[in-house]
Amino acid sequence: MGRYAGHRPHENPYYRERHHDGTEVPLPANFTDSANAAAALALGRGERALTLHTASPELAAEVAALHNVRREEDRVRQWRISHG
Repeated sequence: MGRYAGHRPHENPYYRERHHDGTEVPLPANFTDSANAAAALALGRGERALTLHTASPELAAEVAALHNVRREEDRVRQWRISHG
């Protein structure tokens, strides 16, 4: 319904893109450290496996534990800590 009428919630990134109010929108993370890049790749694979319902119960629990961590950099940092 919102897609056709154009009534998106204010927190929606597409709404913010068209109605810029001057607040800074964070850019996607850029990982220059190879260990962080590898952790981001592994986390992405884990999130994909969870989405496709192919993740083990352990992997599903690890990915779910990061659900409330909002920034990508923080999720990767937590992933690296838990996976040494």
